[in-house]
Amino acid sequence: MTGTKLVSKASKDKVDYLFIKFLRDDDYQAYEQLFLISYTPLRNFCKKIVHINEVAEELVNEVFFKIWNNRKAIIITSSPRSYLYAAVHNISLDHLRKEKKYVLTTLDKAMAIPGDFLDPQKGCEYDELKARIEGAVARLPRQCKQIFQLSREQGLR
Repeated sequence: MTGTKLVSKASKDKVDYLFIKFLRDDDYQAYEQLFLISYTPLRNFCKKIVHINEVAEELVNEVFFKIWNNRKAIIITSSPRSYLYAAVHNISLDHLRKEKKYVLTTLDKAMAIPGDFLDPQKGCEYDELKARIEGAVARLPRQCKQIFQLSREQGLR
């Protein structure tokens, strides 16, 4: 157990050292080593958030790309390792927000049946079905109605 802690501590220290060296000296080799050492743990961390390995790989690559492009402006106020994990955490949450927005937009578009594509008979059937659903929702108890509306209109559980 002590050996594991020493290896972990050594790799943490190496990440901190390489990140600082990369920023301070604009050292591309330190950046490459930082990437090689940090990529797998960061990808695993990201995968716990986004649940898809390929997405986690893309997001971690994006973090490293942004770090490289913004290396002159980066100011680290905490540990460099914490900076990396915070960057991956933030980009993962941004991805999930965008994905949720995309899914809700897609569902809204799928539910909106344009009148141009409906023949008059189907249009009447659709309007009748919509009115029946609205009537059924209106008859629900207040709390059930609110839960139903939140789940359908805002995508909440």
